[in-house]
Amino acid sequence: MLSRERLWSAAEAEAIDRIWDGPRNARGNRVWFGLDRGTQLGGPFSLNGPTPFFLGVIQFQWNEHDRAFDWRTVTADEYAQIAQDGSRNIADVTDTFGNLDWFRRHGGKLLTFVGANDQLIHPRGVVHYYRLMASRYGEHGKPDFERLQNFYRLFRGPGVAHCAGGVGPQPQNLFGALVNWVENGVAPEEVLAQTTVSGVTRTRPLCPYPQTAIYQGTGSPDDATNFHCGGNLEKRPVVCADVLTRYKHEVNGPLDFRGSGVHRFQCFRHGRGHLDED
Repeated sequence: MLSRERLWSAAEAEAIDRIWDGPRNARGNRVWFGLDRGTQLGGPFSLNGPTPFFLGVIQFQWNEHDRAFDWRTVTADEYAQIAQDGSRNIADVTDTFGNLDWFRRHGGKLLTFVGANDQLIHPRGVVHYYRLMASRYGEHGKPDFERLQNFYRLFRGPGVAHCAGGVGPQPQNLFGALVNWVENGVAPEEVLAQTTVSGVTRTRPLCPYPQTAIYQGTGSPDDATNFHCGGNLEKRPVVCADVLTRYKHEVNGPLDFRGSGVHRFQCFRHGRGHLDED
């Protein structure tokens, strides 16, 4: 059988690269995150494409306090202003930036799951918040994920779309894991994920961030028992790439390194040569 591969135009390829990279302001600083590669880019349940998910359109209208605002009039270079309008007009009401002090003091346990290929809630934003909380509850403002995991654990699902779906194994019994943690004091060291494709059942462990599933080198790669949790996804190049423009100053503000665990000059040495000094 013959197949024909679709050839992308230079403009189409650039658009996809920008979606993966995420929006930046005129200074080249990241305003928010892009999508992970492999994430659905179009369709009725996506923020991208000519007919994006309706909440994405409404977000523009909320940002501008204008129910008639047309998102199609905004260029990529103008988006930083829209983001800044939103952070100053509505984000304090709709978004999650607050700390967990009260929750922690009262013995709360929090388990967060995010699909690493979520097409509606950008997963790097969830990781970014988790890193900030690790810094808040660490010593000297440096991320301490081990201490944070005493009451808050984050699990990422590679290949999983918004809440569920996608090609990756789907997480199982998340609520049961939370109940076991709260009622029996057993923190989830991993969460089982499972999917069946073409009659083949694949299972994998989902690991508490910043750990990841590591293949042990023997046995079927479709069997979770042949993996273990380990490693550290919080490598400096990853963290540096996640540093955002200062909140509420998206148009002209500098990158905000507070809570990241890295210094601007460390990131500069790792190739972020466009960093601003003010």
